[in-house]
Amino acid sequence: MKALDAPKKKFMENSLPKMLFGCGVINDLHTYELPGKKAMITTTGEQFYVDCGYYDRLTKQLDLAGVEWVIFDKIRPNPLKEMINEGGEFARENNVDFIISFGGGGCHDSSKSIAVAAINEGDIWDYIGDGTGGGKPIKNGSLPVVCITLTAGTGSETNAGAVINNAETNEKLSLKGPFLFPKYCIVDPELMVSCPPRASAMMGFDAMTHAFEAYFGKNADYMSDMYNEASIKHIYPWLPKVFAEPSNLEAREHVAMGAHLAGRGMIHGSLGMHAMEHGMSGYYIKLPHGLGLAMIFREYYKKLIEHGMTNDRFIQMAQIMGKDGTDDPFDFLVAMDELMAATGLDTAKMSDFGITEDDFPKFIEKAHLMERLMVQEQPMLTDEEWMDILKKSYK
Repeated sequence: MKALDAPKKKFMENSLPKMLFGCGVINDLHTYELPGKKAMITTTGEQFYVDCGYYDRLTKQLDLAGVEWVIFDKIRPNPLKEMINEGGEFARENNVDFIISFGGGGCHDSSKSIAVAAINEGDIWDYIGDGTGGGKPIKNGSLPVVCITLTAGTGSETNAGAVINNAETNEKLSLKGPFLFPKYCIVDPELMVSCPPRASAMMGFDAMTHAFEAYFGKNADYMSDMYNEASIKHIYPWLPKVFAEPSNLEAREHVAMGAHLAGRGMIHGSLGMHAMEHGMSGYYIKLPHGLGLAMIFREYYKKLIEHGMTNDRFIQMAQIMGKDGTDDPFDFLVAMDELMAATGLDTAKMSDFGITEDDFPKFIEKAHLMERLMVQEQPMLTDEEWMDILKKSYK
């Protein structure tokens, strides 16, 4: 593999959350020093969490730890700023001193944002630094957050960012700050077996794109390479097994580990394609993030391979995904075509969500609100190239 330029080997890694990983680790939660005495559990309120006994397992741990708790069950997959503001008010009314996020990436993003809204005045959008956000400093920091992840995808439990949607402006942007790092993240594959196959596939695909974007981006370094190569080794061979056998704990464990590692690698690297998908789902809020990425994935990476700047790395990644001995960067796309076919993601259509080609200029405009991500691509694609990608991806 081609050596990275020396300046790009420099990096700083912030303190990461304390992590509990493995089947059944939820049962050990009460033995750890939790960051408060009254918790606000944030969740979607879906009935299957109750039916599967997940709530009971969590609240039993809190009771054993002597922690009071209340539940806020209004979390939705694409967090709206109004929901964040409501959650902040709920936290104040109930005098909670920490948040437990009990769900997937949208829940973790919501919880980190609510933790800020709970102790800082005004609208949460006042603290967004991009787009129409107010850019105000977050003077009071945030309440502590514990993330218990019920899906394997976003890696939000690893990082200090939170994505929020503004339906009024069709923006999907990030709240950021070092205090947003969770205090603990609990990754227990036993809590993931009820996640439906298609949702599991979309989330696992999201995790893979985190690894790829950081791996092929300008800011790749020794640490991010370690995380991202290991991530793909865990996810690529095991995601089809999760899709075919949702109760396969070994497969769940591998994909959960890979998603977590990709979240750590993402802290170091770029997320150029994510900026465009945020433009898409900022307008079409019912579009699942992982599915939006699947729609544009092939044409995006085909364009980067055609530029040729990092083709040695595409060859290396293709080999990691089982294309032993290849010297063709396009084998990376072949490997991903095989995975998408095995998980049903190759059937994703923009038109199924009401997207038309007339929307493409709006998507590109909104993507530029997160240009700090796009400039990390090798190379940064032009608007004309992005229009070509979107047109060729459309069906």
